[in-house]
Amino acid sequence: MENRVSEILSVWLCTHLKEGYRPHFRNEPSSGAKATTASYKRPIPGHGKVTPASIGVADVHPLTPEGHELLNVVSFECKNYKDIPWGRLLFTPDTATSTNMVKYQWDYHNSICARYGTIPMMVYNETSIRSGQPVLILPLQASRALIKECPAVGSLAYIATFASLHADVLNLISLIHQCPYPLFIRVMQEYQKGMTR
Repeated sequence: MENRVSEILSVWLCTHLKEGYRPHFRNEPSSGAKATTASYKRPIPGHGKVTPASIGVADVHPLTPEGHELLNVVSFECKNYKDIPWGRLLFTPDTATSTNMVKYQWDYHNSICARYGTIPMMVYNETSIRSGQPVLILPLQASRALIKECPAVGSLAYIATFASLHADVLNLISLIHQCPYPLFIRVMQEYQKGMTR
């Protein structure tokens, strides 16, 4: 799943840069995904900010300075499941961690991101669905700021509000088709500044 998200993000960035495909992101070598070589952990000169991605506690790792620009602001955690009980998770009041895996994972990822001042983002993919459309969970206020700047995200990518998490659920593929990469970066950077005030 980490490799797929990395590829989706790389295509999004390459489209913005008007260049042929090249990887700007890679699955984090120390994550639970298929092991990759230690060479991916080489720091990129001039981009020494400490973030979850830079120290190996996020699932997506930058390979280029342009990739660092995104991951200095947001941090991705990726999960792949055969079946996700979205109806129960989204529409029942039970938020106990023992019965709500998404809430437990979101809270844990939030706690890591809070240490480094990055915005938590979780990508879930349900493998039982043939199309395998990954969904993105992001903080409610960050999502609403994005929708305000790019209304097409609200009409074409928005799926639901996860009230117990104070988060929105968006279709990741629709998001990158509707929202220009630089706009996403700018809105998230503005939200990030508000987090640290």
